[in-house]
Amino acid sequence: MSLKLIGIDMDDTLLRSNKTYDEDRFRKVYEKLKQKGITVVIASGNSYPRLDEYFSHMNHEDLYFAGDNGNYIVKKNEVLHSAVMDYPDLLGVAKMLEKMNNVSNIYCDGMNSYATWVNKDYEDYILSYYGNLQIVDSLDEIKMDEIVKIANHSPASLTEIKEHAKQITETYPSFDAVSSGGGWFDIFDVNGGKGSAIQALQEKYNVKPEETMVFGDSQNDASMVEHAKYSVALSNADDKLKEISNYEIGSNEEQAVLDILEKIIEMDSLDFMDEFQK
Repeated sequence: MSLKLIGIDMDDTLLRSNKTYDEDRFRKVYEKLKQKGITVVIASGNSYPRLDEYFSHMNHEDLYFAGDNGNYIVKKNEVLHSAVMDYPDLLGVAKMLEKMNNVSNIYCDGMNSYATWVNKDYEDYILSYYGNLQIVDSLDEIKMDEIVKIANHSPASLTEIKEHAKQITETYPSFDAVSSGGGWFDIFDVNGGKGSAIQALQEKYNVKPEETMVFGDSQNDASMVEHAKYSVALSNADDKLKEISNYEIGSNEEQAVLDILEKIIEMDSLDFMDEFQK
């Protein structure tokens, strides 16, 4: 079987809407994938500490974590890569964000997250992603030259959120800005993102796109698609992601990712993926 690398998003992909997944099924299938020499990377907008919690039930020493949208890569508690944002442009973006109404801006350095203000109406929701969030009086208290991502939550519509992201990228070409579902849009280095994490592992292990499978649901997963022949969108995915993905499976609530992974082990072949091809 010509599969060597699998990239998996978390929220609304592996995770159900209640932030859980079938841990026992994943543990079992992961061990079997590892035995077959298949590298697995969790590519998520979540920070590394949060991802570490999600997999604390199992031995995950050989599991790669590409947190903060792939911009902070960790394995065995060792930081392998940190895509720091351009400092002068970061300060400019911060000023733009301050002018956006009701947008909570979370500055992430891979391990920690900071904000000067969060919308109290969404505080619990925001903390479900950034439990280690520190509220500071000023951005001067943050080591801005270590920031790898700005996560922004807005109660606005998805159309408005995508417009915010567009404004950022048009003003600062050194950054990419993408919607990530649930009222979020993320800003990071234009050379970063989940796709860069997939590409880095492909280069490390000499893996081709036709030997790569990725699973996702939102626009922040789009950069992974161009690096994988087996690009898989969930049925609950953003329509734009579905358009560019080669395959579509069931939903996160159905644990469709685990269904596919188990079938890979059972069949020892990827021929069954034809039924999901668009």
